[in-house]
Amino acid sequence: MFHHRFIRTGNVALTVSILALSLCACRSASKQGAPSEVPDFRDPIPASSSTRMPEKIHDDYWHGQFQRVNKAVAAAEDVQLVFFGDSITMDWTMLRGSGQAVWDARFAKYNPINMGNSGDITPVMLYRVNHGNLDFPKGGAPNVAVLLCGTNNYVVTQSDGGNVQWDLGIDTPPSEVAHGIRAVAQAFRKKLPTTRVIVLGILPVQQEVKWAKCRETNRLLASYHYPKDEVVFLDLEDRFIDGNGKLKSELFTDGTHLTPKGYEIMADAIQPEIERLIALGPI
Repeated sequence: MFHHRFIRTGNVALTVSILALSLCACRSASKQGAPSEVPDFRDPIPASSSTRMPEKIHDDYWHGQFQRVNKAVAAAEDVQLVFFGDSITMDWTMLRGSGQAVWDARFAKYNPINMGNSGDITPVMLYRVNHGNLDFPKGGAPNVAVLLCGTNNYVVTQSDGGNVQWDLGIDTPPSEVAHGIRAVAQAFRKKLPTTRVIVLGILPVQQEVKWAKCRETNRLLASYHYPKDEVVFLDLEDRFIDGNGKLKSELFTDGTHLTPKGYEIMADAIQPEIERLIALGPI
């Protein structure tokens, strides 16, 4: 708010001058009290349980899925699109295959690879992307990668076989999960410099405490400045909740995973951006 000072001299120039000085002072104070610059996607990643890559994947199931993706990548030909994530990604075409029909209708033309791994967490994802999952043949990198990570950081505290303990769970700070997701996306840009990346916000879940954490994670991710048309952040929350902030039940099987209709809604949200980025060509 500006406080106007009236001077009874009739000197308009003096009045304007004082007002101008007031404006300058307010602007200066505003700058001094303003928050720091918008954080950048490329900012260094702080160390935490969500960003610390393990030396080895000990779990048999996770290691098997890691090898599956490595083989698919090594044999890739004309792959324009990849999906990287946990069971929600995997279920596009594997597990229950809830998204298979939508995948075939919307994305098959891009010869995509499903890099999903059920139960995956960001530290293991970092291992995957740094140990073969992104080692495409020369000139064979995809045009676009769609990443969906982070929800399991609030759930998984040990490997599937129980051989490894993780310092994660519902008390994990959202900032750490956001850094973990950003670290995975950074690895994609570093390992695949011609590939454009779509980072999806964590999808809504039925558990209220967890959803509050996931929403804060998404808010933090949305606050970053992303390199234009290289990395795009999409928060799909509004597609999956109703006017009362509750999950649209027809889109979920269990409060976390998606029905075929849920995958159709996701495809509606991401397909235009995938097509736009592919049309731009490699970076």
